[in-house]
Amino acid sequence: MYSLNDVDRLLEIKDYLDDGLNISGIKEVYKKQSQLEDERKRNLEKGLTDSDVRKILQDEFLNIGGLKPPSSSFDDPNNLNKLNH
Repeated sequence: MYSLNDVDRLLEIKDYLDDGLNISGIKEVYKKQSQLEDERKRNLEKGLTDSDVRKILQDEFLNIGGLKPPSSSFDDPNNLNKLNH
């Protein structure tokens, strides 16, 4: 019997095939997704530094005060990497 995840993956593969990707292209898509997921997990494991928290707080105060449009720095977990450097 197949799990819902298995069925979902098969439907994704069918969609990729319908979009014109071949099997090696689909493997690359899943490889890239895996790499992004691994990077996201590493960023979450690092945690936030005091500097990161101060930056978030400062952005929130500016946003609440209407002095600055909302920042998307933390909408994407991959952007955490930018603040750590």
